[in-house]
Order: sequence, then C-alpha cells, then structure tokens
Amino acid sequence: MDVRRKEIPMKYILAIVLVCMLVSGAQAQRSLFGITYDISIPLGDMSDYIDKTSWRGFGLEGRWFYRPQITFGLDWAWHTFHMQSDGTIEYENVAATGHQFRRIYASPILFTMHYYFQELDDRQPYNIYAGLGIGTYWIERKLDIGVVTFTDSNWHFGLAPELGLMYQVKYDTYFYFNAKYNYAFSTSGSIDYSFLGLNVGFIYSSF
Repeated sequence: MDVRRKEIPMKYILAIVLVCMLVSGAQAQRSLFGITYDISIPLGDMSDYIDKTSWRGFGLEGRWFYRPQITFGLDWAWHTFHMQSDGTIEYENVAATGHQFRRIYASPILFTMHYYFQELDDRQPYNIYAGLGIGTYWIERKLDIGVVTFTDSNWHFGLAPELGLMYQVKYDTYFYFNAKYNYAFSTSGSIDYSFLGLNVGFIYSSF
C-alpha cells in the first residue's frame, strides 16, 4: 500500500531552473556559474526523523553582478537523506512498528544575494563572501515499513544564510567552499526542516 498526498515532477522543475539560468546568463555581461558537491547534516526536528549525514547532494547556481561586489542570482540543489531503523515510530498520527527505511528528498529553489569583501580580479586570489537565499523548498518524506510506504510532500518557504571562500585557479575559474544553513519553515501538517550544507565545487566567471 502506498499512502501519498501528491507527487511533484522534479524533472520539470530542474528544466525550468536551468532555462532561467541560461537565459539570464546570456543577457548578463558579468556573471558567475557554479556547480557544487553538497554534504548535508540534519538539524532540529529533521534530525529526529533522520540523524545521518547525507553524502548525496549537488547544487547549481547562477550569479549576476549588480555592482562590483554585489551579485543577485538563482540557486537550485538536490539533497537525499536516508536511514534504516527499528522500533516504533509515529507517522501522520499512525504508530508503526518494525524495520523501517526512512528517506527525505529536499530541493531548494532560491533567489540569492551575495556580497564579496573585495572585487574579483587577478590581484587577489582569495575572496570571502557572505550571502542569503530566499525562496521555496520542495520536500518529500517517505517511510517504508514492511510492505507499506507512507509518503508526504510539501512546498515550504525557506531561508539559507551562507558564508563562503573562493580561490582563483585560473583567470576565469575559482574553486569555492561554502557553509549554508538551510531552514524550511513548517507548513500545515508538516514539521520544519533544517540542515547544514558543506559544499565544495567550481565557479566560472564570464568576465
């Protein structure tokens, strides 16, 4: 038996996000495009359901310069959390006992603003930045217990403050690392979700 509220076609969401990035990037004179491998640590109420660190995540982002040290952009990511457990769990007001396989899929789509503590140029190979993302999180939670699967999915309003470091490896390529605190506010019938992302990758400049 599969108990579910609704299914979200994530492949269509990803396609829309990528198209928006490409269109915006083509129109911008100065821009950055980044890709990251994401490690995520559950926090708060989310860790009560799954307390295992996720090693399955990646992110894509585009940033476009408004001023020499300020960018606005769009950030999309995909995170998968999973854990096996035994015992009794209360899920959707139903108590279930047995061997469990718990999963959470989280996908933020955020509008971002970043401030760079110095301008990006060849004279300074290092650059520290701070940022904030505001937008929506699609989160699906699943519980497999025996032959029964419980599923619920919701859209959440969320915030993601961020602190990062960029290191120039070529004139147009930077290695970067950031720590990002993701917080998705609770909705009717759903808990809030929070996790710390430790993300590494490369970001490419168009100027």
